[in-house]
Amino acid sequence: MSWIKSIKLRKFSEGLPVTLVKDGRLLESQIQNEKLTAYNLCHAIRLKGLKNIDEVELAVLETDGDISIIPRSNRNWKILSMDNS
Repeated sequence: MSWIKSIKLRKFSEGLPVTLVKDGRLLESQIQNEKLTAYNLCHAIRLKGLKNIDEVELAVLETDGDISIIPRSNRNWKILSMDNS
């Protein structure tokens, strides 16, 4: 059970990652709670080579203060037919 205590202690001392953008949409309350500015977020997005929030699948404020950006993928899924006709 000591590992449970260490997880709780780490959450208390380091905090938890916070989602800032999901599916191209700003999570404004999260951004305000973390006292971030639009400049900080846009800077992290530009560093990833993206131009718009719409291009972001997920943006996360990490426990070390870095902002991780995961771009949206442009996957075009094909629907395969199971018919043999």
